[in-house]
Amino acid sequence: MSLHVLAMAYQANGQVKEAVALLEGVVAIQAEVLAEDHPHRLASQHNLAGAYQANGQVKEAVALLEGVVAIQAEVLAEDHPD
Repeated sequence: MSLHVLAMAYQANGQVKEAVALLEGVVAIQAEVLAEDHPHRLASQHNLAGAYQANGQVKEAVALLEGVVAIQAEVLAEDHPD
């Protein structure tokens, strides 16, 4: 979680490449230890997609967000706020 927060601070500070690198690491670790539909894993993927977009990697952002949305559609009620 600390790496995730640091990555978001980097992005807020304009250090987008550093944020992307950290979030990619967080997502990789979470892929090994958390279930595909775990809320922390999905949140990290969502934030990585935002960092990708901020870094001009729009195709990567879209692909990642499509995956997050598909998983959330399977596990969350239709009226869930996420």
